[in-house]
Amino acid sequence: MGAWIDGELPGDGRIRQQDNGLWEFQVERFIGRPIEKAWAALTIPERLAEWLGPIADLDLRLGGRFIVMFDREGDDGVRGTIVEFEPPRLLAFDWNEGACDLRCRFALTPEAGGCRLTFSAAGLAETTPGMQVRFVPGSSAGWRLFMDELVQVITGELPEGGDQPFEDAEKRYLAHFGRYTTGWDAPMSLRGHESQPFVTDEGAGVRRLRFSRVFGSPPAKIWAALTEPARLARWSGPTIDVRRDGEVVLADDRGFVVDVVPEKRLVWAIPQPNGGHSVFHIELAPWTWPTTEVTRFALTVRGVPEHEVGAITDAWMQGLHDLADAASA
Repeated sequence: MGAWIDGELPGDGRIRQQDNGLWEFQVERFIGRPIEKAWAALTIPERLAEWLGPIADLDLRLGGRFIVMFDREGDDGVRGTIVEFEPPRLLAFDWNEGACDLRCRFALTPEAGGCRLTFSAAGLAETTPGMQVRFVPGSSAGWRLFMDELVQVITGELPEGGDQPFEDAEKRYLAHFGRYTTGWDAPMSLRGHESQPFVTDEGAGVRRLRFSRVFGSPPAKIWAALTEPARLARWSGPTIDVRRDGEVVLADDRGFVVDVVPEKRLVWAIPQPNGGHSVFHIELAPWTWPTTEVTRFALTVRGVPEHEVGAITDAWMQGLHDLADAASA
């Protein structure tokens, strides 16, 4: 492991480069309440809504899901699989997202007058070299502020510096940690980390898949690759009549458009023999990085029969890889 690099101010946390070349952020907070109170804020949806996100879907066990949405409007949030679970001391989940696969770890230790929280976010894997480093300074600022909000939820008191607007904290972290994380300001690559989909059980032998990407092209170009016949042909995408109830042809399946918001949302459904539908829901969101507009992309496929998960995963892993090329052409 590389040596820890401390933040600019007390409470800023620290970063280090791991043996795999990816980066880890760590921050500690003393919480002047019993450990059980801190554990509740990590595991009760109503408490999570006060500091992390208003929508939570938790299955608190090893191998269970830890899903928290950061807001009610978008498609941004944590979708993790719990890999360490020792109530009330340890919670860790692996989170697959566009920068790299991460392990987020909350460790609680009793101390006189309360307990100590040690939080870390460590990179696990990336498929595009140098992808994670682009996010290290900014995401570290975000996690620091989340931990301050967590302490406030538990104790009613915000730690010093916790009221700094994210934009200001981000600038400060970029200036301080940026000198150590060479490449953080490099132009965004054509495609980000190509993580495997996050899979959840919908019951009755049906699964839900979610693919998350960061593409180096702006939403207008991604939209063109999703809707223009010439660009669709470059990545073997579906044939789509881009209007509500328009026909969709995907391989040997036929369906119809459910919802369309140009350069933002595209949803279509494929009827299934059981009377249900497989629903393909695409969300696009612009993101300025650092001065170039790129795209946060999410594809959620609902109603996937269990026996088709492997084939659909393989098809869309390749399709989304090729989509990036089609968008840039």
